[in-house]
Amino acid sequence: MVYDPARNTFAALKVLSKAASRRDKLAFENEANLLRKMNHPNLINIIDSYIDIDYEDEQGKTSQLTALALELASNGELYEFLAKTGRFDEKIARLYFRQLINGKLGLLKLILMKYAWLALDYCHKKGIAHRDIKPENILLDAEYNLKIADFGLARFLSDTRRNALVGTIGSEG
Repeated sequence: MVYDPARNTFAALKVLSKAASRRDKLAFENEANLLRKMNHPNLINIIDSYIDIDYEDEQGKTSQLTALALELASNGELYEFLAKTGRFDEKIARLYFRQLINGKLGLLKLILMKYAWLALDYCHKKGIAHRDIKPENILLDAEYNLKIADFGLARFLSDTRRNALVGTIGSEG
C-alpha cells in the first residue's frame, strides 16, 4: 500500500520481481495493457504503471522496480471474507447467484456481487475475457462493493482459443 498525495488516497502497489519468469513478465505487461483500456466501478482500476524506475529501499540501496499502482480494495478478498464469516445461508446465496446470472439488483445492498455481472459484461463488451474468476480474484472495497482483480490471464476475446483451459486448478503445496 502506498499513499498518492496527488489524489489524496491510498493505492495498492503490485510489484513484479526482477527474478520473475518470462511468463510472469508477459502476464504483468498484459495486465497493465488491459487495465489501461478499462475503467469500471466494479473492477480494480489502474492508477499508474512504473517500468524499470529507480527505487531506494529502507537501507538506502537503489534498484529498479516495475510496478502497477492500483485502486485499493481495503476489505480484501472475497475468499478471505467468506473464510471469516462462513458460508452464506441459502437465501442470501440464491439472491447473489441470481444477481450474478440475471443481472437483477435486489434491495439487499449489504455486500458482495451487487454489480458483478455489470463488471464482467463491461469487460466482454470491451472484448476482454478475464479467464480466472475465483473468490481470490474478487476483492471488496471499503463499502464492501465487489471489485474484480488480477487480469494477468485475461485476453482479448479475439485472442482466446475455444475450449482453452486456463485459470487456477487445485491448490499449491
